[in-house]
Amino acid sequence: MSASIAVTTAEASNVIAVPAIALDGSAGNYSVRVIAADGSSQLVPVQVGLVTTSLAEIQSGVSAGDTVSIGRSRRGPAPPRRPAAG
Repeated sequence: MSASIAVTTAEASNVIAVPAIALDGSAGNYSVRVIAADGSSQLVPVQVGLVTTSLAEIQSGVSAGDTVSIGRSRRGPAPPRRPAAG
């Protein structure tokens, strides 16, 4: 016999949420990289609420509609491309 259960310990609705991997920093001191219309980016400090394995609630620092980067930018030229094996 087996059973599957789910326990909800916290819930938030009508919030701004970003992918949790977009967070940079550690507990209590987070920022996210916001992409401007001209393509430039900057780290913006944010106040974080609930965090799950996939999403983070943003209580302040970014607004709905802001573009947030989930990747890391590299400095210098891109590595050479290798042809796909086939």
